[in-house]
Amino acid sequence: MRRSPEINYQYFRHYVESLPMRGSLRVLDYGCGAGEIVARLREAGLHAEGCDVYYEGASSEQSPQARELLQSGHVRIIDEQADLPYAPKSFDVIVTNMVFEHVRDLDAVLRRLERVLKPDGHILAHFPTKEVFREGHIGIPFVHRFPPASRVRAAYALALRMAGLGYFKDQADGPREWTRRHLAWLDTYCHYRSMPELRQLVDGRFDVSFNEMQYMRFRAGGRLWLRRLIDLPLFAPLWSWLFRRAAFTALVLRPTHSGHAER
Repeated sequence: MRRSPEINYQYFRHYVESLPMRGSLRVLDYGCGAGEIVARLREAGLHAEGCDVYYEGASSEQSPQARELLQSGHVRIIDEQADLPYAPKSFDVIVTNMVFEHVRDLDAVLRRLERVLKPDGHILAHFPTKEVFREGHIGIPFVHRFPPASRVRAAYALALRMAGLGYFKDQADGPREWTRRHLAWLDTYCHYRSMPELRQLVDGRFDVSFNEMQYMRFRAGGRLWLRRLIDLPLFAPLWSWLFRRAAFTALVLRPTHSGHAER
């Protein structure tokens, strides 16, 4: 429902361009939407492909850019229940931008990504966890922490919508209809997980690291004062903690040799 900001697309291009041997890398954007990242990487002369389920809760498949990439074969429509249509060990880097919170069976998706990832490759995933303060699709703080279909959640969301919070206010006739429609969308298309739940899925299969600090430095751009603030000694854990709760988690997953060998 809500598109990722342009700065995220720019960052993924910057990230891939900063990697060693960038000219020979094969990159997959899993859940590529309209193909913004694929297009930017290809504009930079990089080998990039994309794939997406294009579920009915999104309209990015209909964009001119997506249609062009689909027609050229650089983006493919995939079956959510099937293996990815690529040969094993095809990609050096897999990126995914605000996708994992929409995946119902993340364990299965990680297995499919792992199959097409080279043994020395890695995944960079940007996505919010359950710990984030504001739910980023409808704009109501903490609404994603309530049980689905909860009456308390509905009353809470309606109260905050009536107080002026929330996104896409013109998409419904009044606060009650907005609340009903957007909570139904959230229940259908979003599947938030806590960090402990994520660690249970990836520990032992991947070496895990975090990339929020690098992203924040990129966002700081030429503002030297902000870069110095970000790089203050001993403050990195605090900045990362705050960023994950205010925005999203930037997770880097590298297959362990044992985990990769088992699949």
